[in-house]
Amino acid sequence: MKKLIIAILLFASQAVVCNAQNELDSLVQECRTTTWHIYKPRSVNSYFELNTCTGMLNEVCIYNALGVKRGIKIINSEPLVPKEQQFKGRFTLCIGPGETSFILFDTEDGRAWEIATKGTFSSAYKLIPLELKK
Repeated sequence: MKKLIIAILLFASQAVVCNAQNELDSLVQECRTTTWHIYKPRSVNSYFELNTCTGMLNEVCIYNALGVKRGIKIINSEPLVPKEQQFKGRFTLCIGPGETSFILFDTEDGRAWEIATKGTFSSAYKLIPLELKK
C-alpha cells in the first residue's frame, strides 16, 4: 500500500513539474517573439517600455501626483548591442523587491544595468552599468 501511494505521489509530482516547465517554456517562447514589452513597476505612476532586441528603454508616463507628466520619456536611445547581435528576447527588465529597484538584464552575455533616478528631487531615470565586484 505504501509503495502504491509513493508511486502515485511521484507520478503526480512529475506531472506538476512537467506542467510548470511547459508554462516556463511558453513564456520564454513568447518573450523571444515579441520586440516590445511593457512593465508596470509597483507604486510608480508610469510604465517601462523595453525593446527586447536592442535594450532601448522608455518611460511611459500617464500622470503624476499633480496630473501633469504625460508622454514618453526616452531613458536610453542607443542600442546596447550592435545590429548583428540583436534578437528578440535578448533583454529583460527585472523589477526588484523594493519600490524603486529595477534591473535591465542582457540574457545573452549577463550584463546588467540599474535603472535609477538622477537625484533625490528628480524623477528622470538613467541607466547605470553594474560592474563585477572583486
